[in-house]
Amino acid sequence: MTEIKDSRQWFAWIALSILLLASLLLLSSSLAPIHALAPEDVAQADLALEKVASPVEVTAGDVVTYTVTVSNSGAVSATVEAITDTLDASLSFAGMLAASDVVTPPQVADDTLTWTGPFTIPAESDLTLLYQVRTVGSFDAYQACNGVAISTEGPAPAPAEACVDVAGKTHTLYMPLAYNDFAYGWLSVTKSVSPQLVEANVDAELVYTVTIVNEGDTAGTLQTISDTLPAGVTFAGMAAGSEVAANPAGTTGTIVWSGNWPMSSGERLDVVYRVVANVPVGEHTNQVAVAASQLGVPLQPAGATFVAEPGILLEENFNDPSARLSRWTRFMNYWRLEEDQWRWEEHDGVGGSGAATQDCWLGGKKVAEDALLMYLGPGAEQWTDYRVETKMLLRGGVNEKDGVVKIIENGGYPVGLWVRGQYEDVGKEDTAGWVTGYYIIVGGKPTEDTMFVRLSQLQTLTDCWDLACVNTQNLYDFNNPHGLRQVELNKSFKRYTWYTLAVEVRGNNIKIYFDNELVMDYTDEKEPFLEGTIGFKTYKSKTVSFDDVIVTPLR
Repeated sequence: MTEIKDSRQWFAWIALSILLLASLLLLSSSLAPIHALAPEDVAQADLALEKVASPVEVTAGDVVTYTVTVSNSGAVSATVEAITDTLDASLSFAGMLAASDVVTPPQVADDTLTWTGPFTIPAESDLTLLYQVRTVGSFDAYQACNGVAISTEGPAPAPAEACVDVAGKTHTLYMPLAYNDFAYGWLSVTKSVSPQLVEANVDAELVYTVTIVNEGDTAGTLQTISDTLPAGVTFAGMAAGSEVAANPAGTTGTIVWSGNWPMSSGERLDVVYRVVANVPVGEHTNQVAVAASQLGVPLQPAGATFVAEPGILLEENFNDPSARLSRWTRFMNYWRLEEDQWRWEEHDGVGGSGAATQDCWLGGKKVAEDALLMYLGPGAEQWTDYRVETKMLLRGGVNEKDGVVKIIENGGYPVGLWVRGQYEDVGKEDTAGWVTGYYIIVGGKPTEDTMFVRLSQLQTLTDCWDLACVNTQNLYDFNNPHGLRQVELNKSFKRYTWYTLAVEVRGNNIKIYFDNELVMDYTDEKEPFLEGTIGFKTYKSKTVSFDDVIVTPLR
């Protein structure tokens, strides 16, 4: 052991020890592992949720205003996917307020209100919802509480709740020998659209009319009118008759009129505006909702629906050898009928094109007599008002007597169209059934001026004539029509000649055109068929061809 003999050596020893200790500490810190930043060191959103009711003391039937504030005190923006308010059973949604950051009404399901986002809240910013609810009328006092919650990608704050104390209220009006009902002010909202039928995938102008009426006994203020337009519909301007002249905010999606329209008892406000629709086939509905102060509003938005139909319902030229008659259905529920009596022929059509050809006799023992080829594509039996046009050519006919079949080149029987048709495959349990609709057929001799056009209808249980009503087994049979009207054309029905037959059905009215000339205008007053498909009708034809079929909707 070294002995330190004087103070100078003592201080030198102490200095050396301190230097050695410092070196060891420095080396230790340089070898320490590098730690990642703690989560609290990364910039995050910091959401808080608050709900306030005003006033907190009301009388039964009064309106309460809720202010819901979602605040972000964090350093980055936050995304809120949805805001949900679960109402007390004694509360009902009454509308959004114009000062709200979100003016679109929520989705209402039972007692739950849902505003669907996403809503972006920047750093150090707030999102505020202002909306009203109405308290239910009651003689007794009660307390109503409801809570709001949000869903977000990150941590969500706890739900916020607000309660109001509701005092019971009664109204007694004394009148001589009479009484009077009292109702708080509330708004009815109705909406209509014209026209209700447009062509799909082209620009079509529509006019919407929204009518808002205060149906109650107390006054209030209408604050906003919000219309959620379907995709493909664009606001085009206000229309004649509108009591609101200003254009709304926005032209697509949700468009909003903001104002403070006084609505006294019985007050009515009409909002009329034009839109342009370019939409696909189908039904298209838009919904209008209102927000008001001191007035009840409907829980569900008012809607108006229009239908977009294709410009062409059916077009068939029979030129596709791979398709042939695949889109068509042969009526086969009768013993005289054979599958091959209807066939596709590559050169039987107009100008040597393809055609649907029917031959009532194929050389065996069966002569078809009545025959029907039906178009049963999706939705065709629900067609209502339309025009169908086809070209047809008759080559001759067949007579059968005592089992002997004779082909008559100058013979032939009526051929034509089946319209507003309905069909059910009932099988052999109901031979010749089940078919309804109208036949429009053309007949006559080629050598005499005997051409005629005849309108017939298939007979049903509630729309039949004479013996058919007694022999009910013959109702709905494709070969048991009843003639409604026949028109003589005073010309010959030439063979190997293309004719054009067209039929327009609108409501209970039927118009028949032969070679572009209106030859019959008939209204079925008894029990009209109002919807259905089309097809080709023949009788003892040897042979007949149909080509260039087109069906277009009538508007």
